[in-house]
Amino acid sequence: MGAMDVVLVHGIFDNGAVFRRLADALADAGHRCWVPALKPADGRTGIEDLVAKLHAYIDRHLGSDAEVALVGFRMGCIVSRYYLQMRDGVRRTKALNVATGPDPEVGDAPKPTLSTSGC
Repeated sequence: MGAMDVVLVHGIFDNGAVFRRLADALADAGHRCWVPALKPADGRTGIEDLVAKLHAYIDRHLGSDAEVALVGFRMGCIVSRYYLQMRDGVRRTKALNVATGPDPEVGDAPKPTLSTSGC
C-alpha cells in the first residue's frame, strides 16, 4: 500500500497530542496525517455528534471522495466504527486500525464490516 491519508481519531479526554509520535512516524514513512479535534472530548454530546464532526472534518479537509485510513484510539475506536457504518465511511476507508478500544462483543456499537488492515 502506498502513501495514504491517515486520519487519527483520539479517545475520550484526549486530543491530537496523543498521536504526536505516531503522526511523526507515519509522516516519515510518507503518509499524510490528519488529526481532528473532536470536541467535547468527554463524550457528553454522544457518539453520534462526534461521528458527524469526524465526517465533516474528513469531507472538509480531504474531499468527499478521498480514500483514507483510520486509526482509532479508545473512544476513537467507537467513533471510527460508527463512521464506517452510519456515515458510509466504509465506502472510502481502505484501512482501519484500532487500539485499546472496547471489546466488539460488548455494548451496542455496530459490528465492524471492514476487516482490519495495516497502513
